[in-house]
Amino acid sequence: MTIPRFHSLPITQVSSQAAGAVAITFAVPQALRQDFDFEPGQFLTLATTLGGQHVRRSYSICSSIQQWATQGTLEVGVKPVPGGLFSNWAVQLRPGDSVNVMPPDGRFYSRLPATGELRHRVAFAAGSGITPILSIMASRLQAEPGSRFSLVYCNQRVSSIMFNERLQDLKDRYPARVNLIHVLTRQGQEAALLQGRLDTHKVGQLLHALLPVQDIDEAFICGPEGMIVSTQQALI
Repeated sequence: MTIPRFHSLPITQVSSQAAGAVAITFAVPQALRQDFDFEPGQFLTLATTLGGQHVRRSYSICSSIQQWATQGTLEVGVKPVPGGLFSNWAVQLRPGDSVNVMPPDGRFYSRLPATGELRHRVAFAAGSGITPILSIMASRLQAEPGSRFSLVYCNQRVSSIMFNERLQDLKDRYPARVNLIHVLTRQGQEAALLQGRLDTHKVGQLLHALLPVQDIDEAFICGPEGMIVSTQQALI
């Protein structure tokens, strides 16, 4: 069995996102393309030395499989954590820098193969939990022309929505196939249904009003542990 190892990858782009987050794009040399093939939803492990200490963190890939196939680049989203040693270093990276990166890993990806079947996938995300969901969403919409994708995305305010512009681009590109449902915890909305945290009761309300369970072929959940457990309970 081959043991994965780190490779130094150059950064080609760093784009600012909400709440101080950034999207970091790595270029993968042709010789390493096979090693870095990935399933939408997987993550990359990044490593560096800070204060004499070897530090590594894992970040989900947020780019699509199509971007990988055509450009040979991988993108991760990094949100700074208060007091976070690695994340606060990573958000200061710039194009031209290089970072040690391990090949993709993780089991958070679609179990349904890309076919001609019409499918409805639903995702529940909170905060930076959008990163793997974005990759799955963009990849599946392009690979399966007849499928639909609904996203319930919880944030504090509109101003804290990571990848808001990219999500809207997907909605504009596939208006009949993308359903974006934004739930806010610290900003008022016209509908009470779209305010508050994603707990079992709230998710149950959303399923009853907007996302009938019999219409869901596959569901994804990514966010804080409490939100994941509550949403899973509601879906079950």
